[in-house]
Amino acid sequence: MECVPADHATRPARAWSSGRAVRLVTGAHGRPAALAIAVLLAVAYGVLGEQAWRLVRDGVFDTYQCLFPRQVERLRVVIVDIDDASLAARVLNTGGSP
Repeated sequence: MECVPADHATRPARAWSSGRAVRLVTGAHGRPAALAIAVLLAVAYGVLGEQAWRLVRDGVFDTYQCLFPRQVERLRVVIVDIDDASLAARVLNTGGSP
């Protein structure tokens, strides 16, 4: 048995309206609009190049890092600063080259 709404016979034919346009963009039927936007962004990226998107990409990355910062588990990099005086002392102590 098919379930039919009570006002089915009194409903007007589907006409294009501003409400339908809004539902197309925001509702479940907004997939075509999302696809069109994705295609436009891809074309713009191809035409303008990567440098035009640098500010957008960096801004998105900075926002992501602020919202979800990476947890530092351990420091993986050690910086060793060797100056000329230390190198000269090593050469004198070993009697040879560094």
